[in-house]
Amino acid sequence: MNDGISRGEARTALTTAGVIDAKVRATGRWYASWAACYAVLTAGCTAVLGLFPGPGVIVVATLTWASAIALLTALAQRRSATVPRGQGRRHGMMILAWALLYGAVLLIGLYLFPGEPAWWIPGALLTAVPPAVAAWQTLRATTEAGRR
Repeated sequence: MNDGISRGEARTALTTAGVIDAKVRATGRWYASWAACYAVLTAGCTAVLGLFPGPGVIVVATLTWASAIALLTALAQRRSATVPRGQGRRHGMMILAWALLYGAVLLIGLYLFPGEPAWWIPGALLTAVPPAVAAWQTLRATTEAGRR
């Protein structure tokens, strides 16, 4: 029985699927790099804001943070229009968890522990956990997809 597709067409379809799969995995790896950079930036910015409180530091740290994230995001947008399965949910959950932790660390720390390393160093590391986890999950997912 002929189902309407030739061997050549099937071969072409499989090749195309392989190209798309490789592109999506590469995009996932790019997101993992983005999330890892986000983790480092958030830890650094949080530590600076808390350990050196003051209006000038807040302005410089916030502008540096915003510029770096804008640059990373612009680079990510240029990479590809494809994203791995579940990436939108993963990113949304990462941002939500990060925002809650970052807000709590800043709010509590700026009022109760300004300049106190015992609060700000662990707090800064804690704010880096959500993006670090997102990077790890993405690398794991894109590596597993490539093994199938």
